[in-house]
Amino acid sequence: MNPFAQGMETFGERLAGFLTRHWLALANGALVLIAGIAVLAPYLQHARHPLLSLICYKAFRLLCHQKAERCFIVFGHPMAVCSRCFAVYSSFLLIGLAFASWQMLTKRRWEEIPLWVLGVLAMPMVIDGLTQLAGLRESTQVLRTITGTFVGAGVGLFVYPFLARAFQEVKTIEKRA
Repeated sequence: MNPFAQGMETFGERLAGFLTRHWLALANGALVLIAGIAVLAPYLQHARHPLLSLICYKAFRLLCHQKAERCFIVFGHPMAVCSRCFAVYSSFLLIGLAFASWQMLTKRRWEEIPLWVLGVLAMPMVIDGLTQLAGLRESTQVLRTITGTFVGAGVGLFVYPFLARAFQEVKTIEKRA
């Protein structure tokens, strides 16, 4: 094997090992960044940094419709994501932090919720969104926040234990090799 290929293989193995050991911190860090930038955008607007604020808003345009009437107002300006999206990210983060605490304190497995439970938790958001889309009624900020919280928490309760088990299996395989 040539030196470049060998170096790339070593890099790949080290990266895989890093991700296997630190996946939870990386996931929680990404969610802190998402929630933080969503709040930072209106703060930057308030603090008279319109270019930096605009960059934050534009980055979140890929994740959310950003309709001002559906966003929480922070520092006198709408957040970079709607209340439902912010609730999804925030509750997903809170479950991630609870999961990390659970793992550190108990060293026991946290079983993922069944997929059907995730479906039940998502159903209120689906109903809320579809009935509003059909013009049957207008959703409220409170309802959007509650339904987003159910979805974010449900995804966290399903995904974090699933990923923990998958990464644990990778560690076990690495130890045998």
